[in-house]
Formats: sequence, C-alpha cells, structure tokens
Amino acid sequence: MAKIQYLKSLCWNTLRVAVFYLILIWWGMQLDPMMSELFVITPFIVFSCVALFLFLFLCRETGCLLFMDKGRLKAILRNGETEPTASQIALRLFSFPFLKRISLFFGLFLLEFYLRLLTVKLFLTVIQETIPFWEKVTDISEVLLYLLMFFTAYVIMELPAWFLFYKLSFKGHANRSSEYRFGMKLSLLVSLIIGLRFLSLYLTADASSTAEANAFVLFTAASFGLWFLMYRRKCCCASGECRICNAVKALFRKKEKTKEIPVEIPTKENE
Repeated sequence: MAKIQYLKSLCWNTLRVAVFYLILIWWGMQLDPMMSELFVITPFIVFSCVALFLFLFLCRETGCLLFMDKGRLKAILRNGETEPTASQIALRLFSFPFLKRISLFFGLFLLEFYLRLLTVKLFLTVIQETIPFWEKVTDISEVLLYLLMFFTAYVIMELPAWFLFYKLSFKGHANRSSEYRFGMKLSLLVSLIIGLRFLSLYLTADASSTAEANAFVLFTAASFGLWFLMYRRKCCCASGECRICNAVKALFRKKEKTKEIPVEIPTKENE
C-alpha cells in the first residue's frame, strides 16, 4: 500500500509540474505581442524590468494555485468525513463556500493582473518623462543606471500590488503573506533553472550529441539539487526520513563496525 501511495503521489506531483509549465507557456503566448513590441521600442534595461516583474507575478500566482496546500478547500470538500464518496465531492464542488473561495482567488488574481498592467504603463510613462535624468545617470555609471532603474521598477510595479493585495486588504491574514513568500521563492527557483538551461545550451552550442546528452543530465541533476536545497531543508534536519541522509549515516555506521578491535595482550594480572 505504501508503494502505491508513493507512486500515486509521484504521478500527481509530476502532473502538477507539467500543468505549471504549460500555464506559463500559455501566458507567454498571450503576452508575446505586447512584450515583442516593448522589446523593439524600449531600451533593453526597461524591457528587462517589465518582463522580470510580470514573470514574478505570473510564476508566483500559478505556483500558489498548483503547489500550495489547499487545507480550507479540502475541509469544505470533506465536510468532516474521512473518506467522502466521489458523488459527495462532486456536489460540494458547487457549494457556496467552495465557489466563494475559488471566486475570491481568481477575482484577486484578475484585479492584481490589471493593476500590474496599469503600473507597467505608469513605469513606461515615468521613464519617458525623465529621459534627461537617465542620460545624466548613464554618464556617471552604467551600474548606477541599472540599480536605479530596477529600484524604480520595483517601487512602481511591485510595491503597490504587494501593499494592496498582501498587506493592506488582508491585514491579520497570514496566509496572504505566506502565499507571497512561497511564490517569490518558487519564482527564484524557476529563474535559476531557466538560467542553468540557457547556460547549458550556450556551452553545448557546437558540441556533439553525446556532450549535449551529458549536459542535459547535469542540468537535470542541478535542477533537482536546487529544488532539494530550497524545499527539502527539514527533511535532513528534523524528520529523519531522507533516504540520502540515512544512506550516508548507514555508511558511517558500517565503517565503525568494520574498524579493527584492538587485541588485548594477556598480562599476569589478567591471568
């Protein structure tokens, strides 16, 4: 039974990762006309800031929808029962409490999405109206230009949405703050994986098929390692159920057992 549950969990989590990937691709296709035009008519640093904060938002919301635990929704579907039947779950999918929570999530998503589009327009307007200032900053230092541009983009495109949807509107509700932290952590993980993939493609641009296969294996291992470090921290320290840690501990235990036991030399006192 344990193996069946493990296989079921593995298949379910793999499906969720695939759906997450497909949803991000779909969002990329929907925003491609706007981002392509923006790439042509704006400097790369401006385009990068807009693309970055839109990516963080979409990745965070999609990740919270698919990967965060839905304890309240599960409680509504179970209604205090340990193993409700499929017909009972199907009926409760159309209950008012369930539809209310689903509508709240998607309603907040739409409001935040349109707010972010407005802040993108505001950011572009601010940059357009302050071009002389940015030219002076460029004459001083390009690094300073990138830092100030990123800070301006954060203040205009990220800070208002965070304040309205995660701080002010739901004051006292820790779940909104935890969603934000979880989503930002997931966005960082996805960004690192995408960066590793581009790096592997760049390094194997003119390499043989064998080298490309080896690079893909290394990329997969590195991606899993990043996930393990970011999301499996408690596994090693607290639960004691990590197979890797247990294997290492068992290896050291075997070494201790195989150590030579010193032979006692009989003495007159022992005799």
